[in-house]
Amino acid sequence: MNRFLLIVSILTVVIESRDKFLGLLTGTSQNAFANETGVLRYGVVTPRDEPNSTLLYTIEEYSNQDAFTSHMRPTIVTNLTYSANLEFFRPEVAKQQDPCIVLRETDYIGGNLSQYLPLIQAVVNTSKNETGMFLCSAYTDPTNSTRLFTLEVTISREYFLEFHSESQAYQHYEKSSRSIVNGTEIAFLKLQGGFLYKAT
Repeated sequence: MNRFLLIVSILTVVIESRDKFLGLLTGTSQNAFANETGVLRYGVVTPRDEPNSTLLYTIEEYSNQDAFTSHMRPTIVTNLTYSANLEFFRPEVAKQQDPCIVLRETDYIGGNLSQYLPLIQAVVNTSKNETGMFLCSAYTDPTNSTRLFTLEVTISREYFLEFHSESQAYQHYEKSSRSIVNGTEIAFLKLQGGFLYKAT
């Protein structure tokens, strides 16, 4: 298996438990950054608009199956397929103190996803010219051909809403896919620990 992304969701009972997990996962990410060359991304995030939420996520990217196996986590919820032409990133993402992370899950009606990947690729390509965008990527779910995840990192939520999502490519994608989208969930997340980029 080649490079892939994992999204891990952890729901804790109380805020104190969440904070304890944040500490543990931040330590795990620091170890991965220093000692695990196959761990390309390991961000620990919480809902941006809900500071007292007991929910947290990790966004993890591995160079291959061996890297993942050596860093095995028991709470995997989604194993997503990486595609080089569906990703853009700037190394400066590693220096951002409080980036806005936007995770979007979209379910398409009956296998129509493949015809819209070029539209998503146009959004990714447009992001290269947007100075407030640090990462824009799309991942398919190998177990569900109608599901797509996008991961975007911007300088702020306002930039995402007022500039990035207003681009011609983004608007074209939104309009073209409206009739075949079964449902979309968007989460605005805050980086609490870990890293979103590591030079290899």
